[in-house]
Amino acid sequence: MNVMKEIDLLYERIEELCTKRFAALYAERYGEMCLWLTNEEPEDDEVDELVEMYLAGLLDIPNPVTHYAFHAELIRKRDRAKEAILSVPTRTQKQLELEKSVRHMMQQIGFYTDITEDEANLQALKDAGVKRVRWTAYGDEKVCDSCEDLNGTVFDIDKVPTKPHPRCRCYLVPVRTIN
Repeated sequence: MNVMKEIDLLYERIEELCTKRFAALYAERYGEMCLWLTNEEPEDDEVDELVEMYLAGLLDIPNPVTHYAFHAELIRKRDRAKEAILSVPTRTQKQLELEKSVRHMMQQIGFYTDITEDEANLQALKDAGVKRVRWTAYGDEKVCDSCEDLNGTVFDIDKVPTKPHPRCRCYLVPVRTIN
C-alpha cells in the first residue's frame, strides 16, 4: 500500500510542477511575443491576470485537440497506473507499468506545453491589435495533409482554427494590412 501512496505523491508533484511550469511558460512566451510585435514588454499585473485566466481554462476545460482536461486526465492516468500495478504479480512488471504510466504522462505534458505556447502567442497577437494571421506549416516531410492544406491560409484573428493534432508545429504569422 505504500506504493499507492507514493504514486499519489508522485502525481501530486507532477501536477504542482506542471502548473508552475505552464504559468511561467505562458508568461514568458506572451512577453516575448509582445516584445517582438510592439517593442514593449507587457505590465507584470497584466501578464499575471492573463496567466491566471489561461491556467483555469487549460487545466480544467477539455481541449479540442487532446479531448482531455489536463487535471482530469492526470487523475485518470494516476488511477490507471495504480490499477495496472495492482494487476501484475512481480516487482519488475510493476516497475514497467509505472514507467509506462509516466511516459504517457510526459507525452501529455508535451502536448500541453505546445498548447501553452500557442495560446500565449495568439493572445499576444490579439493584444497587439493584429487582425489577421497566416497559418504557416513547416515545409518538410513531417507536415501532415491537414496542415499542408491550411498552409498559407489567412484567418481573422478570432477565427483561427484549432490545430488539427497534438504536437503540431504550425505557427501563425501576423498579416500586416496597409491603410
